[in-house]
Amino acid sequence: MTISPLQISSLNSLPLQSNLGVATSAPKGQFNFQLPKEIEFQPSIDSASQPLSSLGISEPKTFGHLMQQTVRDVNQVQQVAGEKVRDVLQGGKTPVHEAMVAVEESSVAFTMLTEMRNKLLDSYQEVMRIPV
Repeated sequence: MTISPLQISSLNSLPLQSNLGVATSAPKGQFNFQLPKEIEFQPSIDSASQPLSSLGISEPKTFGHLMQQTVRDVNQVQQVAGEKVRDVLQGGKTPVHEAMVAVEESSVAFTMLTEMRNKLLDSYQEVMRIPV
């Protein structure tokens, strides 16, 4: 099946409808998309301005405490992923997709922790290169 240039040009002049918004024709190489008014993004300033202690999260006192808490959190995520995989392999009630998501979450968390360590070491090495 081939589509003639006439059919393509007539398609370009039609607005595209979806359940999320409307895409309208625009000059070549550009795309206009407008969200309907009822689902426009409205950031919540209330939750961002609340201190961590009001959300039930203890605030770290020093950078060292922050790093320790981050390592504990990553370890916890990895343990949960391991438990879900173990449950799937033993024929438990955990769905396979849930175990896969947990494994990916633990992978992303560990990658983030590794990158934090790399940036910290780079910063330390940069400070050590400063002549005194």
